[in-house]
Amino acid sequence: MEFAVSDVAEVRYKVVLIGDSKVGKTALAKRLLSDEFVSEYGPTTGCEVSRLPLETTEGRIVLEIWDVGGHDAGSPLKDGFFIGADAALAVFDCTSKDTFARIEPWVRHLRAVLSGGREVPIVAIANKIDSAGRVVSAVTHIRGLPCYEVSVKESTGLLTAIHPLSRALTKHDDLTITAVNGRPVKEEAQQPPDELSL
Repeated sequence: MEFAVSDVAEVRYKVVLIGDSKVGKTALAKRLLSDEFVSEYGPTTGCEVSRLPLETTEGRIVLEIWDVGGHDAGSPLKDGFFIGADAALAVFDCTSKDTFARIEPWVRHLRAVLSGGREVPIVAIANKIDSAGRVVSAVTHIRGLPCYEVSVKESTGLLTAIHPLSRALTKHDDLTITAVNGRPVKEEAQQPPDELSL
């Protein structure tokens, strides 16, 4: 039996953050959770899990954000964090060609762990578009993944990436996010982008 998002009080989805160290995965999670930017870098050891409630036009959903440490894309130690993922945000730093090049191995490893024919929505995020040292130019897709440009520091473009992921998870193409962790979404941030295709 399948339930619509609005049929139950809260629907949860496990979303893993993948990508190299220092690309801004933890800063992204903290910005989404509290709308605060933390500039000090401290590497994530293992995994940190946070709960991000979203109020939507289809009811409440909760993204369980699994912020996975970014030391090695192929590490079997990370496999346990990936199991059961419903979606992923693959984050790279647009001031580093290396982190951009390593998005593909991260995604390939995640898909291998989730083998068995189950495809999950994955969105690539180009972080640090506010930086002057940008070396990766505007990208809309990476190997078939939709890619959205964001600045976690300036809180720019975050919902542009979260909207299509939420729509793909709920299977509601017209879903709009109205509040993030209890904070109403500004009208200009509510404009959803094109739908996500796998």
